[in-house]
Amino acid sequence: MAGILDTDRYTAFLAEALDISPKEIHALLIIKNAFSLFMHDSAEHFRNMVKVLDDMSFFLH
Repeated sequence: MAGILDTDRYTAFLAEALDISPKEIHALLIIKNAFSLFMHDSAEHFRNMVKVLDDMSFFLH
């Protein structure tokens, strides 16, 4: 059950960090230990990735 709990917590964390609904995130967290460090680094990475995707959306239209 710990993996499911961590995935739900991580999904909630990402949703809050990205200011979107948790229902818009499809994730499965497969990691053991160092959860808080992973969350912090990943949130920053996802913010940057969202910005890049927003910038790239210009080319998709």
